[in-house]
Parts: sequence; C-alpha cells; structure tokens
Amino acid sequence: INAEYMGHSECLFFFEIKQTMRLALSIIVLLALTACTMSAGAGGVGQLRPADAEIQAIVEQVQSQFEQKAKAVTQFTAVEFRSQVVSGVNYFVKVQIGDAEHAFLRIYQGFSGQAELVAFQLGKSTHDTVDYFEVEE
Repeated sequence: INAEYMGHSECLFFFEIKQTMRLALSIIVLLALTACTMSAGAGGVGQLRPADAEIQAIVEQVQSQFEQKAKAVTQFTAVEFRSQVVSGVNYFVKVQIGDAEHAFLRIYQGFSGQAELVAFQLGKSTHDTVDYFEVEE
C-alpha cells in the first residue's frame, strides 16, 4: 500500500487494522501458552511418561548428590517420570538403583538448566509408580 496516494483517514484506518491484528496475534499466543500449561494441570503434576535421554541426563546431574545423601550405587537409570511446571520444573523420577531396587527422586531444574536433588524416597520396587511427593524436613 502506497501511503502517498492515501488520505489521512485511510492511513489511520490501515494503522488501526495493523494494531488490531497485533492484538489478535498476542491473544492467540497467550491462549496457546495457557492451553500448554493447563495440559500439565496448571502447576499440577503431568502424566506418567517413560524416561528418555533428556530425563536420564537430568538424573545423571544429581547422581553425586544422591550418593552423598543416600548411598553409593552402581546403577542409576531413569525409568519413568512426571513433571510439574513451577518457576522452573519439578521432576518426579523413578530410578533403578539395583537389580530390583528403585528410588523416587524429586529434582528441581531451574530455567538456567541446573538440576538439584530436592528429595528422594528409597525402598521402591518395580511395581511402585512415581507421583508427586512432598519434601520432608
């Protein structure tokens, strides 16, 4: 559109359309982000999922913290997990630490990517399903 052939009111009209389209796009993006957040329960814990390479890498970041607080292990394999979006992400991960021995880890990963072992539960079996658990003082 060539502005030099338009009058002042026509330019304002196109400017208003442009502003309205920007607002509409912003609303669409906001709705999409809200839908993504709500799929995890808007701060609630998401569905149980099999662990993948990304979760294994997060678990490996906290292995030394686990061994300092609990015990040394020869196996530390993520099996399944749930996640919770907070000001970062809480991961609730079932980790195999022996032949039939498992532990549940609660890991917080901030937006910087640094993972921290927040809590853990020992004495879990193959049949136990990991879920949200509180940090015990």
